[in-house]
Amino acid sequence: MRQRKGGGGGAQRSCTRCSKAVCGDGAACRAMGSLFHNTCFTCSVCSEKLIGKPFYTVSGRIYCEADFLYSGAHPSQEVCSSCGRSLEGQPFSVDADSRVYCVSDYHRVRAPLCAACGGPILPTEGSTESIRVVSCDRNYHVECYSGETLIDMASVGLRGLALCAVCLLNTAFVFISGAEFIRFISFRAIYHNITGDTTLCQDSIPWSVALRDSSVLGSLFMDLGLLVLFIMQHSLLARSPVKQALHSVLGPLNRTAYCFTTALALQIIMRYWQPVMGAPCLWSVRHAPWSIWFPVLCFVLHFLCWAIICSILMIFDYPELMGIKQVYNNCLGLEDPLTYKSPGARRLLSHLRHPVCLELGVVLWVLPTLTLDRLLLAGTLSTYLALAHSLDKQDLAYLCVRLNHKLHLFAEPQRGSAETGGHKEK
Repeated sequence: MRQRKGGGGGAQRSCTRCSKAVCGDGAACRAMGSLFHNTCFTCSVCSEKLIGKPFYTVSGRIYCEADFLYSGAHPSQEVCSSCGRSLEGQPFSVDADSRVYCVSDYHRVRAPLCAACGGPILPTEGSTESIRVVSCDRNYHVECYSGETLIDMASVGLRGLALCAVCLLNTAFVFISGAEFIRFISFRAIYHNITGDTTLCQDSIPWSVALRDSSVLGSLFMDLGLLVLFIMQHSLLARSPVKQALHSVLGPLNRTAYCFTTALALQIIMRYWQPVMGAPCLWSVRHAPWSIWFPVLCFVLHFLCWAIICSILMIFDYPELMGIKQVYNNCLGLEDPLTYKSPGARRLLSHLRHPVCLELGVVLWVLPTLTLDRLLLAGTLSTYLALAHSLDKQDLAYLCVRLNHKLHLFAEPQRGSAETGGHKEK
């Protein structure tokens, strides 16, 4: 048996042996469904640490391999759990539930089944190792593996190529939509202010008149409908029942479909957005020298914010976020990429899929000119961003632990160089 490292994600947060609290993901391991400090998970006889080593359990006691073989825990006086023969002087094997078998019965009980004939794949006579062919996540006897499985491999290969093609096309569409969204939400408004080609608002019209104008109200209702469409798409497809239904239909393309529909909703917003030009601006920087310098400052701030947003998306596993890893793992016969992340990371991602709050707020609100439709856009997206995230204290504690761990790693080379320098001075 081997233990699995990591201490987060379960309801139990105290060591099984010493009953003291467990702090940090790297300070504990999980074995036999229980949590142990790394220093507490030791052999019951010699107290050897068992992290990363095979171990055995008998009657609730934990043994290293040597003590299990040569102490009273060794089942020399016991019998095989399957055939009942005595194991004295005989080689034996122990399964994950501490059941003892003679070698032949262990292979017979635990052996994988051939996908062609359905029989167990056993070692050849006089050998303790079995030989099998693994193809497309299925096991075969060497003599049962025929050319028919090549057809299965070809079909799986064609399916993988089709999945990869769909995934890459979707990535290109999302990338193009993202670039257009940056232009739409940031640089187009700043460009209008710098060039002065078009008038974004009419300050000469009173608010009482503008808010009764049918064209102004029609544009606002149109824009609000587009924003509601985006929010419904982004929220509905993120609900667990919908995700499970899509996964049962689309399989590894579930995340790809989510990204595609998000990009499609943004494209609809950008194509059909109605600027409100028949109403006054809420603010507008028009007096020199700020009419020149403030748009430049806004441009710099927006550029930095988008750079930070893109870097955060890269750090938060961009291929998994786009659905690329899901397809890649499926083609290799692996599990969903989220299953390989720690429980704390999975919990954090379920509450905060893309952490872009402050930067997006700067992009939405810091502008030389704020029109009525821009107020609707910024206010709606800011409110949705604040309400959609559901971070709690447990997520904060996980982030603090990971941050402290990274800071500790970054500080280690500096500490080592300082110690080396001190040694030279001596």
